[in-house]
Order: sequence, then C-alpha cells, then structure tokens
Amino acid sequence: MKKFLIISVVAGLSVFLHASIPGTRPDIVSFSAKTAAASKNKIPGSVSIKVKKEPKDKLLKALKKYYPTGYSIIASLDNYPEEIELGDSKISISGGGSYKDYVEGGKLSEQIESLPTVVHEMNHAFTGRYGYLILQKTGGYDGDRTYYTFCIDENEAVLVDFGKTFPCKKLKDVIPAALRTSRFETYIYPADEYMSTQQDGVFGLLDEYNAYYHDAMTVYSLFDFYHDEMKQDDATWTTYVGLCAGTYLAYAEFRYWILTYMIYAKDKQSAIYKDIIGNKLFRQVFTKIDARFTGLMTAIDKRLENVAEILNDMGYEAEYADGNFSIGGAAMGFERDSFDMLLKEMQKPAYKKMLTELNKI
Repeated sequence: MKKFLIISVVAGLSVFLHASIPGTRPDIVSFSAKTAAASKNKIPGSVSIKVKKEPKDKLLKALKKYYPTGYSIIASLDNYPEEIELGDSKISISGGGSYKDYVEGGKLSEQIESLPTVVHEMNHAFTGRYGYLILQKTGGYDGDRTYYTFCIDENEAVLVDFGKTFPCKKLKDVIPAALRTSRFETYIYPADEYMSTQQDGVFGLLDEYNAYYHDAMTVYSLFDFYHDEMKQDDATWTTYVGLCAGTYLAYAEFRYWILTYMIYAKDKQSAIYKDIIGNKLFRQVFTKIDARFTGLMTAIDKRLENVAEILNDMGYEAEYADGNFSIGGAAMGFERDSFDMLLKEMQKPAYKKMLTELNKI
C-alpha cells in the first residue's frame, strides 16, 4: 500500500498532515578566516536551480534582470506537479499560491515595490516543495523525516532533512520583554500553530532567515532599477529607503532567535539538540546564509549612504548615519534601537560559543 502524505505550504506556513556580497560588519559578527573561506565554497550535493528561459511578464523580466536568483526561485516551481511518487509513497502538495498573489499595484513602477515580498513568499514555497523533485532523482526518501531545500543562490540549493524539533513558543520565557521585537508575536509567541517556526522549530527559523535574506537581496539589487528607470526625485528614493527599512531588523531578529533556540535546546532538550547540531548540512547552510546576510547588511549600509549622496546632489538635504536615514530633517525608521539591542545581546559568551558550534563545517 502506498503511503500518502499531504503537504501544504502557505506564505511561510508549513503544515504536515498524516505523517557574493562584500565585507563584514565587526559590530555584528567576526567570522574566523576558516569559516569565511568555507562559506564561499559550494556545499557538496547542492544543485543548480538556474532558469534560463525568458519570462513574458514585465515584472518577472525586471526581477530576472536585477536579481536573477529571485526569478529562478519563482520559475523553478513552474508546472510543479500536484502529486509526486517517491518509492511506495505518494506526496500531494497544495498551497503556496502564485507569485501574482503577492503583487500590488497596476503600473510596473508600483508592482516593483512588491518584488521583495514576492521573492520572500515564493522562497517559502520553494523551501517546502523543491526537495521532492530532488528526491525523485536521487532517491532516499524517508517518510519519518522532513525535507527543506534552502536556496543559497540560483547556482546552489541544498536539500536538508531533519527529525524531531520543538516549537519556538517554548522560547517565550527565555526571551526578556526588552528583546521582544516587532516580529516576536508572529514567529515566536503566540504565533500561529501552523507557522513553520512552530511546526519545524529552528529549521523554520532558518527558512525565515533565508527568506528575509532573499527579501533584502531583492531590495539591494533593485537599486539599479530606481537609479536607471525611475524619475530622480525625493519620492523615488524615499520609496527605496522604505524598502530597505522594511527588512533591516529581520537580520538581527532571526539570527538571535536561531542562536537562542540552540542554546535552549542544549540546556532543555538534549536529544533534539544532539540531532540538530549533528546535522552537518544544517550547520553548513546556516553558516553560509549567515555569512552572506552579514555581508549584505554592510552592503546595504553603504548603499544607503550612496542614496543620501544622490539626494544631496539633487538639492535635497539627506543623511544616513548611525543607522538612521533622514530626508529634509524627517527621519525614516529602521528600528535601530531594537537592532542594536539584539547585536549587543549576541556579543555575550553563550551566543558566541553557540555560533562557534554552528560554524563547525
């Protein structure tokens, strides 16, 4: 008898039923030379998801031009089958939706603002789905394991399987009120029980960390669109700065939560901790995403300094300093106080020690 597994992937919710950016920021993290070098090498067993076909949709054409990896994430799921057979198991996958579900606005200039969210949400669908296509080719499917495929970039996607986890709501009592940032209720507590961070614990957190990385990479890459294809005035660049602000805090939040989860697991859930920390692919994927996201934060800061220079050259008074952006004396919020608090917390020995464990790749 064939086993039957139904998987629903909906905007970061994972429901299982029946069954190279330059630079680093010393204030964020210091990678050892060995870790930095290793993070540049492809993870063994990774696959390319690069899609060469040209899209017809104008929005996807823009995405392919400015952030090809974002386009490949979306296009790699085209014509995804409703059912996949893996040995004696039949897997039915529903949900995830179309990229069009996340697009707002009529004009291309308006729709472009949706692209970071489009890539973010479709990356979740990719993470939960694409691995079954890999397993069709490689075999080795185990119905007792969960499979996530993490897209590092369009040339490197990594299939990671894992076992038992615990929900992130258990972290509620170890995260002090002062460190409960704007996304705490969505991902940690109370959080929807079907959220991947509750269903799949630290792997759900890593899924979100990676989704926000690609979200932020999309924003970073769209600089050229706003510079080359939009009217050069304060409205254009205010929109771009707003996109940067929307993802800025996520880097610190998810990095902090991942480390906190692992520290809690080591103290309170030793068997689960040993299984997770012993998962080499998990460590490799985390280390690579973390290194890239860290470098990206440096690049975004430099890009925002560039935007301020552009505005000043046009006669607007603009400044980006100490993590705060202002135009004409009006400040744009980056939740920098929360960001800095989390960075400070992660400088404590317990977090540095856990990071060292995760970086053993």
